[in-house]
Amino acid sequence: MLVIRHDLYRRAQQCLVQVHQRITGPIASAQEDPLPRSVLAICPQLEPHLAQLLERLCSLDLGVRDTLFRQPEGEMMAILDVLEPVVV
Repeated sequence: MLVIRHDLYRRAQQCLVQVHQRITGPIASAQEDPLPRSVLAICPQLEPHLAQLLERLCSLDLGVRDTLFRQPEGEMMAILDVLEPVVV
C-alpha cells in the first residue's frame, strides 16, 4: 500500500483520481487523453500551490506523454517520483 506523507502531493493524487473517475471511454493515445485538459480546466479554482503542481504534471510534451502512455511501468515510476516522499 502506497502512503503519501506530503499533504500537497496527497491532494494532487486525490484530484487526479477524482477527475479520472469522471472521464469515460477508451483512450487510444496520450494525445487523446482528456485528463490533462480536464485537470488544467479546474486549476483556476484550486489553491495556487496545488494548481501549480497539477499544471506541471499536465504540461508534459505530447511526445513524452505518448511514450509514457505506451510504457505504463515507466509512467508509474515517474508518477511515484513526483509523489515522493512515500512509505511503502
